[in-house]
Amino acid sequence: AAWMRSELMWWLQVAPQLNGSQQILPAMPVKWSEFQTDASLTGAAGSPCVGVWLQGGYASLGFSQLGCMFDDVPAVNAHISVWEMYAIVVCCRLYGDCLADQYWRVRTDNNQVVSWFMKGDAPPLVVSAWLKEIATLSVKLRFRMGAKHIPGAANCMADALSRCAWADVHRYLLQWRSKRSEV
Repeated sequence: AAWMRSELMWWLQVAPQLNGSQQILPAMPVKWSEFQTDASLTGAAGSPCVGVWLQGGYASLGFSQLGCMFDDVPAVNAHISVWEMYAIVVCCRLYGDCLADQYWRVRTDNNQVVSWFMKGDAPPLVVSAWLKEIATLSVKLRFRMGAKHIPGAANCMADALSRCAWADVHRYLLQWRSKRSEV
């Protein structure tokens, strides 16, 4: 019953925005842009942190910072998959305008998050609500979002951000800038 109510409430919120006049991005993108996210339960001061790496911009937010910004921060002891999903939601909230009118693929080292994206739903109600929030933002801002699993070792920048490893962040940022200047 709670799930059905949640679904109906979402459609009541989104349907007026569509109203038969919203253009939908074509199914086949010209090019996907990618961003990386990561969550750590042992970030700054041993509390959870999320890291977001988007087109050379980055953010690392700890539990207390997130609590000041958003009212739906997971519990400190929430499962790591919930925190990994929350990192993506935070990215969409913070950088939604940057996502507009484009195709995006989040690179995550968490298989459960990829599965939730593929299904478009999740058993934890809070994750289901976040997926609906991302879907709502994608309608408002006309972006398409997908998910791709990458090995943890390839999630370098987001991994360093989520652990507040600032020396590593600096090193990866220099490498990223160097590669961009060669192109």
